[in-house]
This record gives sequence, structure tokens and C-alpha cells, in this order.
Amino acid sequence: MVLQNDKFEGRLESYIIALLTTFDEGAKVLRITAAPTEDNGLRKQSKVMVDKLYAIPEHRIHQYVGRLEPTIMRQIDRALMMMLDLDPLRNAHTTG
Repeated sequence: MVLQNDKFEGRLESYIIALLTTFDEGAKVLRITAAPTEDNGLRKQSKVMVDKLYAIPEHRIHQYVGRLEPTIMRQIDRALMMMLDLDPLRNAHTTG
């Protein structure tokens, strides 16, 4: 699953992806469940493995499958923030 901001499409040589699995194992807090829908193109209930991030060259992306729902993407955002220790308010907490 491509996690990269659409604004970078065609501007970078690689894409940041998270692997998908249909197995229910591993770091559950970092595995976000997505049920198949017509819009997302999944065939089976899947888990986005936020703990399995990779950068792959653009030429390895072959086809568009679908887009996950905004509620699922927010869960992925939160899991990424936890995994990568990102705090959107970090600058607000520091003093000059």
C-alpha cells in the first residue's frame, strides 16, 4: 500500500509503502484492518502492516488497485505517528 502524499507523485524516484497481509499475527497495534470494498479493491480482509515500511522504485508500482476509506487512513496515520515517534504538536511544546 502506498503511504506517500499524492503531492509527491511523479516528483520522487521511489514510493513509501506498507505491506499488506491477510494473516492475523504480529504487532496488532501496528496492523490496521481493512475490509474489502469496491473502492479499495481488496479481495479479502487485510491488515496494513505499519511496522513493515519500505521505499521502492517507482518502476515497481504497476497498477492502481483502490483507495482506503478515510477512517482507515486516520488509523494508519495514528499508527505511523506511534511507530515513527512523530508528534504534530512537538514544536508547540518547545520554548524559544
